[in-house]
Amino acid sequence: MPSALNTLVAKEPLLSRDFESLTNIDEIRECLRLLDEEETRIDASLDTMLAQENKLDLSLNTLAVLRPQLGHLKSNSSRVIHTVDKTSRLAEVISDKVRQLDQEQSRAREAIKYVEDVQELKYCVASLQEAMQRKEYDEAAVLLQRASKIDESILNGSLAEFTVSTSENPDHPAKTLVDAKANLFQIFSRKFDDAVAQRNQADITRYFKLFPLINCQTEGLDKYSRFVCNIIKARCADEIQGGLVAAPTYFADALTRLFENIAVIIDQHQPLVETHYGKGKMLRVIQRLQEESDVQSIIILDRFLQIRRLESKLVEIQVLLIAMMRNNSTYTLNRPGTPNGSSPTPSEPTNPLVEHRQLDANLHELSLISQRSVLFNSFINERASDEMDILESADENEREMVMKGKDSKYYGNNGLLLSSGLTKRVRELMNSYLVIDEYLLKKSIDKAMKLDDYDPSTAQTSTCVDDVFFILKTVIKRCISTYEPDVVAATVKTTLKTLEIAYLNQFQQKMSTVFTSYDTTGRNAERAIEQAKISYMVILNNLDVSADYTHRLAKEVQPNITNGIWLDEENDVKKTRGSIQDFESFADKFKQLLQNGLEQLLNQILKPRIRPLFQDAYREVKYVLEEEEYNEADIEERFVKRFRRGFEHLIQIYRRTLTDNNFSTLMGLVLEALTAQWERIVFQTRFNQYGALRFDKDLRSVIHYLSTLTEWLSRDRFTRLNQMSTLLNFEEPSEIYDFWGQKAGPVSWRLTVAEVKKILALRLDFDAEEENQVLYTVVEGQGELEIREELTAQQLLATRPVLVELYEYKNDVTIETRIERRAEKLETFPKRMQLMIIDYFEVGHLDVGMQLIENIFGLGKKPPFPLLLMLINSMLQPKDKFSRKEQHKNHWIFCKRAHATLMDVLSLYGPEIYDPIWNQFKYFKYVSATKASLEDDEIYSEFDNKELSNYSDFWDYTDTLLNHGSANLDSKCRRLVLDFLVNVLQIDLKSRLDREEDVKNSIIYKTVKLVNIKQYLKILFRKFPSPDENLYHLTGDLLNMFITLSCFESTDIVNQVYSKFSQMDADRCQQLMQVIRYPTFLIEVCDKALSDTNISKVDDAYKHFRNSNHIPLHLEKLLFYVFKTLPLSDSLLDIYRHVSIVSKYCMCVLSTASISHKRASPETNSALSEEQLFLLITNQNEILDDWEIMIEQEMHKNGKTPDLDVMEKIRWTVKLTKLTILEYL
Repeated sequence: MPSALNTLVAKEPLLSRDFESLTNIDEIRECLRLLDEEETRIDASLDTMLAQENKLDLSLNTLAVLRPQLGHLKSNSSRVIHTVDKTSRLAEVISDKVRQLDQEQSRAREAIKYVEDVQELKYCVASLQEAMQRKEYDEAAVLLQRASKIDESILNGSLAEFTVSTSENPDHPAKTLVDAKANLFQIFSRKFDDAVAQRNQADITRYFKLFPLINCQTEGLDKYSRFVCNIIKARCADEIQGGLVAAPTYFADALTRLFENIAVIIDQHQPLVETHYGKGKMLRVIQRLQEESDVQSIIILDRFLQIRRLESKLVEIQVLLIAMMRNNSTYTLNRPGTPNGSSPTPSEPTNPLVEHRQLDANLHELSLISQRSVLFNSFINERASDEMDILESADENEREMVMKGKDSKYYGNNGLLLSSGLTKRVRELMNSYLVIDEYLLKKSIDKAMKLDDYDPSTAQTSTCVDDVFFILKTVIKRCISTYEPDVVAATVKTTLKTLEIAYLNQFQQKMSTVFTSYDTTGRNAERAIEQAKISYMVILNNLDVSADYTHRLAKEVQPNITNGIWLDEENDVKKTRGSIQDFESFADKFKQLLQNGLEQLLNQILKPRIRPLFQDAYREVKYVLEEEEYNEADIEERFVKRFRRGFEHLIQIYRRTLTDNNFSTLMGLVLEALTAQWERIVFQTRFNQYGALRFDKDLRSVIHYLSTLTEWLSRDRFTRLNQMSTLLNFEEPSEIYDFWGQKAGPVSWRLTVAEVKKILALRLDFDAEEENQVLYTVVEGQGELEIREELTAQQLLATRPVLVELYEYKNDVTIETRIERRAEKLETFPKRMQLMIIDYFEVGHLDVGMQLIENIFGLGKKPPFPLLLMLINSMLQPKDKFSRKEQHKNHWIFCKRAHATLMDVLSLYGPEIYDPIWNQFKYFKYVSATKASLEDDEIYSEFDNKELSNYSDFWDYTDTLLNHGSANLDSKCRRLVLDFLVNVLQIDLKSRLDREEDVKNSIIYKTVKLVNIKQYLKILFRKFPSPDENLYHLTGDLLNMFITLSCFESTDIVNQVYSKFSQMDADRCQQLMQVIRYPTFLIEVCDKALSDTNISKVDDAYKHFRNSNHIPLHLEKLLFYVFKTLPLSDSLLDIYRHVSIVSKYCMCVLSTASISHKRASPETNSALSEEQLFLLITNQNEILDDWEIMIEQEMHKNGKTPDLDVMEKIRWTVKLTKLTILEYL
């Protein structure tokens, strides 16, 4: 009630209310209260006014004193106003008189000027007539020019008619001047023509400069233009009649001399035209010269077509091209040292019209014609543009005078013809150029493939590679020299098509038939198989080198493009570079076929020989040993020696024949097959303690040996075997609790619980009951990353699923890890041995010094940090001193061995041993003073060249490698160091994940400022994904470390990553989602992506999910919203991107709804409630089928020609999603 009353009071004044109408006691009391408040306010106001009474009286007294003074001022002001008013009236009278005088004076001046102009006109007319009678034409022209400057109103006035006209010349002065102008123009024209006929240069110049004096500029310019065009015409005629047409570039040279003559005339005659006609007038002459150049160049080009018989050649070439398409054949790779049976025979008919050298000369001449035409057009357009710029800033009449008699719709902004005859004819000739070029290219590649031969003593490839790419280089450079971007684009398109059909497809056919083309059943079967292998490997080498040559070709022609003189430089250069870029894409076809070939070589030839290799190596070798047998096996090393011998025999032909890149790739494939076979053997072998130690030594020796064979040995391939060795070397099964689960430390286990049990069961001296008690448990303690199984999985995954993901990240595999608790008791390297190593490094014997380090480290000695730093600095040292290929190879092998040693030290001693290394960066300090003292060992001072100090910090180094690296040796070695540093950061972070305060003391945390996370993500994503697979995975490792840190810091990394994710295409999105190891993080990113989609198919009841995030262990959003969304665009690439996001979202949701580790069982189980699981089971078929139909309809919606590859990717992603849900159920 009081509130209602207050509202009412606010609407009307309080004292104006009718208080007698109040009947409610509450209202009366409220009104009384308000009246009291109003009375109090009024009393306070009155008190304030009374308090100011004295001040107001004082102010009034002051005003009273000023009153007499104001009266005196008023009378003075009245007198001043009267005086000013009187003066103003007088000034107006005087001003009127002055204005009248000014008007009379102005009229007098005009009259005088009028009379003077009439006198000037009379003088000019009389003098003009007299000069013409005396035949003083120069004087007459000057007088006519003076008369023409007189105003027309005077010229046509009555006074001029009365005073100027005489008895001798009674005509009106205007008519007299017109007649004089016409007579003078006729005289000048006749005299000019006579001077041209007599080649009198002085008279030509004399009469040429008189035309503008009689206001006949256009006519004078036209006469002069005809004069210079006749000069061009005469010179061109002499050139054609007297030249040696048999010269290979005669017509291109003739055209060049024509253009040069025109350019010389423009340069020489422009000053004369500008002096007498004014600036900008040369444009009229240039227009006429362009027309004459069209006439004369067409005469030359018609003569070119006739003499070179180009049309007949084109007809013959078209016939031959059709025949080549019909008779397209394949050729077999030569056996080493033998000629090709398909080489052309001497009896092959040759048509002189299409003789190779003659056609090549014709192409060269055509390219010169196009080049010189573009240069001429560029020159004449530039000159015309300069003239037009001058005219644009001048009077409009000047521009109209230059363009007089010309239809502006046929002329461009620079005043020249939009489409000249020269340009049209050259473009027609360029069509002929393309036909001849295509024929020569196909013929040349065809010949190179027929004459293909292989000499193992000179090269690893056959001759066709160098021959074909020499041809391609010639073709591309020649087409660029035409300076026509359309010609370049057409040539590149034809070249790539021909390269695929006549070159790449030939290799593909040979790969499928190479083993059937040799007789492998006769007496020389073994030799034939060997020859077939070599032939197959030569094809692989050809593909590898071809891919490299393709990239190199695209780079080598860039200076030709940059240095060219293009008509429209910016656009033409851009278009040409875009065409050449197609070579970069085409190289992927070589790489794809090469990868398929290497995999086929592995599966058909190498893989079947791996098992016999192990059978021979393990002959009479056992791992159940007594002490004496162990010592004897330690000396003999039978397995290692046999393995090395057998493996050397297995790969020697491949190492000798394959290129370095092919051999390295093949070795990667072989190692995957080898480790898989070795694991199977281990599971079938029995061990005791001595046998396990022997197996560990055998494994290390084999890994070390294999690391010297490839450029980048992925130690991850041997992680499982190393972990098997670790388990087999336990003194008792309970040791597993020191390395598993919470106490795993830096160990990242690849083996499942079942496999761990099986490995431990291989030890004959272990208790079987104790083995069966080995469990995988996850415990959650107070504030630490520990999860107990007593806390149900559903509770954990529904509240804090990131804890499980952090645990899985901590125990994920990153590098080879070998745990030996005895490592802490080992001694450091002896000082004497350190001095020996330094001596070897000083004299450049890095391999010997490296061998010493490996031997001493193998004996259990701990290397000092300065020695490890010396290895890193040696890897980073400048490579410019290595001039020979052998030196590059040896240094690369050294760097791989150094990298392997650094990683072994990391595995044994943890990341702490490398703490001082971070101080090597220029502006980053991490270690304490006590640790920093490790760096001050004087004996290593010569090698303390601080290579890392060239970089501000770790991120500066990373940015350089990820975004500015190359494929040279220096970058490859620096990538090895980056791989090592990232592993140090990763192991250090994982070892600290148990406590939040420890995480904030990690190295990676110290190197970044999470508030500026955007700048680090910019480094990672600038060129993501890297074409180098190792850098791609290193980028993923660094990104996952950022995500891990964000779990302990309130950093908005999701939005930062999504800002990059939203700008990626489908393939890049796929690759980014692949490297992220946190499903909950991916769900948040996908939630943002799916909020910006087409939800027209989503039921209204579920559209609210668009602005809400995924709820753990709930599937409503996935089933009823996500699977109903569509991309905003109907392009196939956008559909593929959307389907990829939906698929990944589904996988992540199900992943976070799974119990991956269950007591005594390695199986994955659902963490969903019965209600949610029932929801999934009952709806999944209908929803997935509707989704598949919806995507199919969307793919065919736009009606464009479909990209079958993209459609296949979309369908495969949909199938994979359906399989994921089926497997989950």
